[in-house]
Amino acid sequence: MDESINNVVSIDGDAIRRIREEKRLTQLYVAKVVGVTTDTVSRWENNRYPSIRRDNAVRLAEALEVEVEQILKNEVASEALQTQPLAVRFRFLFIPLAVLLLACICALVWFFVVLPAKKMEVVRILPAYAAPESRILIQVHLVAEEQIKGLILKESFPDGWQLIDASPKVSAIDSDTNTARWIFRNAADEFHVYYLVQLPADMGSVSDSITGSVVLSSDQRHRSQAVKQVGTMSLAPLLWIDGDGNSIIDDMEILDLSVLSEEAVGLDLDWERIEAFWQAGGYHWSPAEHRFVAGRPASAVDSQNKHSH
Repeated sequence: MDESINNVVSIDGDAIRRIREEKRLTQLYVAKVVGVTTDTVSRWENNRYPSIRRDNAVRLAEALEVEVEQILKNEVASEALQTQPLAVRFRFLFIPLAVLLLACICALVWFFVVLPAKKMEVVRILPAYAAPESRILIQVHLVAEEQIKGLILKESFPDGWQLIDASPKVSAIDSDTNTARWIFRNAADEFHVYYLVQLPADMGSVSDSITGSVVLSSDQRHRSQAVKQVGTMSLAPLLWIDGDGNSIIDDMEILDLSVLSEEAVGLDLDWERIEAFWQAGGYHWSPAEHRFVAGRPASAVDSQNKHSH
């Protein structure tokens, strides 16, 4: 077959005129882009030249900003498209493919760069001192930079430690692992958990005694994180609220207890007894009674009297 025949396609003059007028293009503009005269363009639109070279048809489609098959006769449009060079055939697919690729890149950047920027801090605050056989207050504070849909807090205690009460209340307790769980739905981006534990008499150490974690569900994804422990707790015959360990409940410490009593709703922080220690000017641990009692220890009083004389 003659190769020149394969390089000729049939065009639709009515479609060419309609597209040009819809896009408000002049015949002169189209003629300059294609590289022909305005008379030739007029003849194409009037179907006086029903067949043109394929390369002219491609340039004409580019001038009209349409796909080449839109200006060809229906019966040959499909064939013409298949015989176009690949660069021309996929020219109109490049933009949507580029947009799709850009969207994928943006999604990857969002997932690996933006999301990790969202921070969540969960800390456990221990009292400075703990006495065997006594009750201590432990605080867990969470601050997140995102909207929380759901969250589970887990705190695991050593053998012999007994959870007495909590605010908010515990959702579940696993006695086999001595683990308490709290579940929160639509939690605030900042909240606090307070709980009381009873310590055993035969405590050997309290370093890294409690372990915990949170599992969080947000608008972005699910993740888990360990609870970070702040401060250290030493074994001593001292009240948990006695931060400086001088066996005296001073004004600042009683004020701290007052604030905690309001925040830890429903918890019995033994306010009346500790207030009595504040008024008495001191307290000490009574081994016989296995509890704290008002008044300075006899050794401390004797030492104070010696210094006064």
